[in-house]
Formats: sequence, structure tokens, C-alpha cells
Amino acid sequence: MEGVEEEKTVQCLTTKEIKALAKPEFAANPDKFYPTTTFAKMGYKRYYCEKGECHYWSSVVRDNCGDSNIDGKYDFIGNGILKDGKKTTFAECWKQYEASFTSTRIPHTSIERYPIVARWRNDVDFVAAGIFCF
Repeated sequence: MEGVEEEKTVQCLTTKEIKALAKPEFAANPDKFYPTTTFAKMGYKRYYCEKGECHYWSSVVRDNCGDSNIDGKYDFIGNGILKDGKKTTFAECWKQYEASFTSTRIPHTSIERYPIVARWRNDVDFVAAGIFCF
């Protein structure tokens, strides 16, 4: 037909393809892409994981990057997550997290928890904020 433009398809790279292109540059120039000075001040060093074929930052010397796919487990389960190795409860973690907001340059106020009714959906009674897909 005359005067009708043919539809054109634009090919794009996938996320994995973009990452594969960027990864070598990130590995070769960490100072350009990461706050390496800050990491060093905090006691972190950059290591290379042979198994995972990736770089990672750690404050302790490890055999590998610690990814659960490499280790075959989550090594933080059952171990203390605080710097001194102490164990903590979920409630204690939440209180520390909450305190980090109230002590910022522009302090925030924490409010008590309350249920949210999902009025826009008739198949949901309450919303788990931040988890529910709208």
C-alpha cells in the first residue's frame, strides 16, 4: 500500500548482556565506579573470587565471595551479624534501624504500626506495606 510506513523493530540488549559488557570495565577501574577510599577507611579490601569469577569487598579474608550459590549456604544464619559477633533479635535490629532515621541530619519521626485496609482490592483484607504488588 502506498503511503503506509512499514513497522520497524528496534533490537535492545538484555540486562545480562549490558552487565556482561560493563563488568570488565568495572573490574579494571574500581576507583572510578566505587567509593574505594571510603571502603578502605571502613576496613574493607577488594578481593577476587575464583569460583564466582567476580570481585567483592570484605573486611575479613575469605576463601570466596560468600555468595550462597558459591558456598551452598547462607553463612549469616545462626551467627551474629554485628561487628563484635554478637547475636541480635529482629526487634533489636529494627530498633537500631529505626534509630538511624531519628539521628540523621534531618531527623525523622517514627510512628506506631497500624493496619492498612486495601480498599482498592476486594480479595485482600490488609496490605503488607512494601511487599504487595499493586
